[in-house]
Amino acid sequence: MGVCGEEVTEKTGPKSAGSIKTFKPISSLEKILKQMHLVSIDLVLKIKEHLKDFEVFPLSLLVYQKKAISYYAKTDGADSFKKTFKMVSYEDFKEDPNCLVEHIKNFFKANEGSLPFPARMCGATVTNFKPLSVVKLPTRKIDNIFAKP
Repeated sequence: MGVCGEEVTEKTGPKSAGSIKTFKPISSLEKILKQMHLVSIDLVLKIKEHLKDFEVFPLSLLVYQKKAISYYAKTDGADSFKKTFKMVSYEDFKEDPNCLVEHIKNFFKANEGSLPFPARMCGATVTNFKPLSVVKLPTRKIDNIFAKP
């Protein structure tokens, strides 16, 4: 079973887009990676849609894996894994959108020791959508845009 959702407002476009997979208990990294592959493909499609419709691109990526089938289930300790990290670059995504799939899978591989098993749910959400005019700026200028005064 898979769910792909998004939050969109008329004036500003998307604030986030996510994908969640629930399944029978899984106890291996290999099987989780297969599920995250499907989650990632959903995200790639949503990002492409937002690029086309709103000309925006996300800068942050949240991934998670849980032992329970509930987004609101316990989110700390040994029952879940939740991390936010930097999104792939717009240039890399434009060249090959599947780089996001590999980016997420590599992140899970690198954090294998922190993943809760048996898992019943995994997902990913992209956030912090910015206009392409901002995303295409050199990294230093983007960092300055978000700096606190």
